[in-house]
Amino acid sequence: MFYFEKLPVYMLTEECYILIVKYCLKNQAINAEFRSQLQRSGSSILLNISEGMGKFNKKDKRKFYAIARGSVHESVSVVKILYLEGHIMSATFHEIYTKLDIIARMLSALIRAMSEK
Repeated sequence: MFYFEKLPVYMLTEECYILIVKYCLKNQAINAEFRSQLQRSGSSILLNISEGMGKFNKKDKRKFYAIARGSVHESVSVVKILYLEGHIMSATFHEIYTKLDIIARMLSALIRAMSEK
């Protein structure tokens, strides 16, 4: 097992992505462009956390964690649109939204930690 797979932020992101796949990406009633956008932004969070963890330099790590955090915000917007359009239920929206909020906070803490001297 790689070290990044043990990180709480990575594990929570995996949980969140599983929900996104189950309720959004597999939902054929959702516009294909929105599904594609959400797949890219959701997977980007996982990919950038793992890539950042593989870097040795704090500046490099911070850059990848910041990209992951940006992808969290993008995912939130798409999930919110899907909720507002009635494609996902309120409970599903709030579960995904809450996980994304926690992920954003965890990434912010990692970014701050990589900014300290």
